Amino acid sequence: MTENNDIFISHLQRHLEILDAEIAAISEKISESNDPEGDGYYDSSEYFMGAGFVAVQKYMTETLCFLNVEQMKALELGPKLSGDISFASLVWSAANCWKHDAEWWKGAVAIDTADSDGMNRVNISWPEDRKSKSSVKHLKNFGRFGHDYICSIVLAKLVDRADEIRLQSVLPYLKTWRNDVEQLDRI
Repeated sequence: MTENNDIFISHLQRHLEILDAEIAAISEKISESNDPEGDGYYDSSEYFMGAGFVAVQKYMTETLCFLNVEQMKALELGPKLSGDISFASLVWSAANCWKHDAEWWKGAVAIDTADSDGMNRVNISWPEDRKSKSSVKHLKNFGRFGHDYICSIVLAKLVDRADEIRLQSVLPYLKTWRNDVEQLDRI
């Protein structure tokens, strides 16, 4: 990153290191478990990954405020992923999902009428309200709300090596994004 102008990056790097240590410890437990989902390890890993995305979002917000750049323009900058979604928009959306998923459950669950066995099928859908709409648009291709570990899937998409799923893997993307934002500021 541009060391002279980037007063926020060192805090983010340290924060991601701490979270990655927790994720590594959980990953070890996952590899040793016969039922990592039942043991809650996937939920724990998702929690730390989501917290990491929120830390990245905070860094991005600090950058935008410091450079006086409009958020919507800046979120389209930086590296593009498959489907032409920007890295920045994807991470921003994953952070929003992690922060607001409790709110997103409202109205997301529908119960069908009972079948011949008296069982009711439960349908869980992505929220469609105004506040979540742009985040949902970016995340729909990364899993099903209420079923999948969305932050884990997003982070895995950003990582080069599947055996090293770490939050620090986003730093090169973030560097490119920051450089693009700085260029926008100069225009």
